[in-house]
Amino acid sequence: MRRVHEVFERFEARDVEGVVGLFAADGVFADPHYPPPIGPAMVGHLAIREGLLWGLTIVDQPHLAV
Repeated sequence: MRRVHEVFERFEARDVEGVVGLFAADGVFADPHYPPPIGPAMVGHLAIREGLLWGLTIVDQPHLAV
């Protein structure tokens, strides 16, 4: 659960590289709010990075809660 909080904290801080760095090279970031072709599952650093950058373009102030 701590890792989930780390992802959320870095996303809220708009630290895309920090979020990407928490995943393995073949890691999967899944979020049902990401429409195809971006998501809902992004596999690998490049897809995760691109998805997060897209997500931050549509959110004024990111805030996530568990």
